[in-house]
Amino acid sequence: MLVSYNWLQKYFKEPLPEPEALADIITMGVFEVESVEKKNAIVEGKNEDTVIDVKVLPDRNPYCLSHRYVAQEIAALLDTEIDLPDIEHVPVQETGRILDVQVGPDVQAKNLCKRYVGRVIEGVTVTDSPLWLKSQLEVLGQRSINSVVDLTNYVMLETGQPLHAFDADLVEGAVTVRFAAEGEKIVILDGTEVSLTAQDMVIADGLGPLAIAGVKGGKRAEVTKATTNIILEAACFDGSSVRKTSQRTGIRNDSSKRFENSITSERAGLGMASVTSQIFQLNPNAVVGAAVDVHLVPDTDTILHASISRINQRLGLDIPKDAISHILTRCGLTVSYHEEDEDALLLSVPPYRSDIRILEDVADEVGRIYGYNKVIGVELAAGEGRSINANFYNHNLIRKTLQEKGFSEICTYTLMDVGSVAILNPLTIEKGFMREGLSDTMAKKLLTNLKNADLLGLKEIKLFEIGKIFSMADGLPASGNDASAAQAPINERYSLAVGIARSKNPKGNDAEAEIKSVVSSVLQTLGVAPEEAARASASARVRTAEGDAQTPCAGIVAEIDLDDIIKALPEPKSDIEMPALSDASFKIISTYPFSARDVAVFVPGEEGSATDVINVIVNALNEDQRKLLANATLFDTFTKRKEDEPVKTSYAYRLVFQSDSRTLTEDEVVAAMKAITDALAAQVGWEVR
Repeated sequence: MLVSYNWLQKYFKEPLPEPEALADIITMGVFEVESVEKKNAIVEGKNEDTVIDVKVLPDRNPYCLSHRYVAQEIAALLDTEIDLPDIEHVPVQETGRILDVQVGPDVQAKNLCKRYVGRVIEGVTVTDSPLWLKSQLEVLGQRSINSVVDLTNYVMLETGQPLHAFDADLVEGAVTVRFAAEGEKIVILDGTEVSLTAQDMVIADGLGPLAIAGVKGGKRAEVTKATTNIILEAACFDGSSVRKTSQRTGIRNDSSKRFENSITSERAGLGMASVTSQIFQLNPNAVVGAAVDVHLVPDTDTILHASISRINQRLGLDIPKDAISHILTRCGLTVSYHEEDEDALLLSVPPYRSDIRILEDVADEVGRIYGYNKVIGVELAAGEGRSINANFYNHNLIRKTLQEKGFSEICTYTLMDVGSVAILNPLTIEKGFMREGLSDTMAKKLLTNLKNADLLGLKEIKLFEIGKIFSMADGLPASGNDASAAQAPINERYSLAVGIARSKNPKGNDAEAEIKSVVSSVLQTLGVAPEEAARASASARVRTAEGDAQTPCAGIVAEIDLDDIIKALPEPKSDIEMPALSDASFKIISTYPFSARDVAVFVPGEEGSATDVINVIVNALNEDQRKLLANATLFDTFTKRKEDEPVKTSYAYRLVFQSDSRTLTEDEVVAAMKAITDALAAQVGWEVR
């Protein structure tokens, strides 16, 4: 939210810290400040202003998307008095039009409009806004429209309450808050026609919609310079309903953003009083009618019981009782003491502070105002009898064991596109089900990695995953698409999947026996008896990993549930050392395709010249070509001994070329390979095969 420094200053009698210093105070105490920018503007009698861009987080959005309440937060942080401007009393008179406001029964039943305040003002002159108003809006990125509309926007920026004005002479009959009819249309202020659904709330009269509730006003009753009589609106609409309508229509603005964050109903009265006063100051001869206030769901204070000791315990501090009480009072809470319990506090939390509902919220308020920088770290004693989480310990032991066997860990999504454990409200159709096993995804990942085996310099792919899998409780429906199923208990357990993939299976190798042997070995490392480990691994769920035409694959995956196995093991002793995982380094793999080539060369003598060969290969390339050599792997070596001929050894390398920024051309790869073969052939006694 963009905040005007000069506007903030009008809430304080004493000068505020300089903008940069104030930004630091705000950052450390309440919001992150994203920028501080000076602007040329006539604001509050000054020719220059500073705009502070504060990132208001969701917990404070209901009240802090406004200058008034940002100023209140600053007052709490600075421990100074806030000087809120008085709202000038406006004499109420009888108007020619009697305003009738109705909130439809369906809207009432769903509590989608807690409050609707309307008022008629007659004899208004709509002009260009005065310079101070126009300049104040422009410095905050708002476009000036006319004096009435600009004042509704100004008061919204001040109080956080969205407001709207209708041309009263263009409104027929009662003003009604209702749901739109399916397919009903409205032309909004920018001239766009919007088709509505039966889930969208509108403000309507006898002719149809006047505005999309909380989102956008309609063109039909737009306030222009020809307008002389207006109807003002200040309402409290349901945030979820406004958000859905805003998303569906693609209309998002300052008004919808504030309603989406659930502003409270008392703000409507504040907003109406403030905008009425502002309009009357520009139109002192106008006739202001009485406010029609349909207040269906009043917001009330929240009463919390807290204790000094528990607040200090949460913070790790020892703040005196009077200091805590003073801080909470600065934050807008009413604090009273218990007559018999000196440790107890009774707190009355105003409705707009919806972020304070539990003791931890209270402790957070105290901590941020007192200063988290005053919290002193305490080194915990190495107490005896500390408990070690059995799952955490044994899972890490499995990881360490499999890493030592050459396996790499993967972490895959818990949500799938198919399954029997459905999610009631999935974010996407591709993530609508909980996974019931790890094997299917493991098989896909084996194939994906096998396609990149040359790039990785691997002859085989060995992967494992430890993760949670899910199933419905016995006897319950397998679908989550109805309310009863959504409340059904879900079985949740840990599983281990281990997979091995090669381009082809070695002759005579039993892939299933191999993978089960790995599982058995891992279980024995945990402390499972060899016989029991053999039985458990024999019952592992095994499936093959199928390749495709481009990447033939001989892959195998075994999966086994871990929970019962770990429960049967002794609890880890408190003095046991946690398994230390090997250090890992990470490198970003290029997204561009790679090209693999093989080269083999006979070198005189017995095996032992592999280093010489790779040095010749690398040095044969120029600087640019060397950057493209992503990997060079020795994949075959044999020594040829033939009677009456010198002994020579063959070294075969797979060379992988790849760029980080583009797709290589065939000519580039051919040129690099020619340079390599020429250099190898130039070595005395060497023979390129």
